[in-house]
Amino acid sequence: KRRAGVEQTVDALARQQFAASNMALAGVGRPALGCLGALRLKLHNQSDKPLFLHNILANATLDDGIHSSYAATASDYDRVFLAYPNMPVPHGKALSPQTTIGPGQSAEGTVVSAFRLTKAQWDARKSLNFTFGIQYQKDLVLAPHSPITDQ
Repeated sequence: KRRAGVEQTVDALARQQFAASNMALAGVGRPALGCLGALRLKLHNQSDKPLFLHNILANATLDDGIHSSYAATASDYDRVFLAYPNMPVPHGKALSPQTTIGPGQSAEGTVVSAFRLTKAQWDARKSLNFTFGIQYQKDLVLAPHSPITDQ
């Protein structure tokens, strides 16, 4: 059974405390890979209990449905920037999909997801959002409010 206070805190986090900035999505030159999406964000825990992030999904809605991609692990994140040094986001610290955020603490970093889509399919997307899976809590689904930069 969920405690109402923690659930309200998670809902408040979704509305107020999750900030996404420097959103950039880059098309890559290899047709087999498709498009890479990079998101720089900061997550803040307002609750009095730790929050256990256990996965991050990027979700692109196209005419044929939702295409989802899990965020890369920290080691794969570094490999992406080695392979594509011209990604339009700074190569900072990776935000691990398995992060624990203590009470009153923040976690900050960049996540990268890969989509097996052509540039034309990517450009025709209807929406884009991110799902943050938090253990013992409802998933948070957030959409970027800043412009998306395509390259």
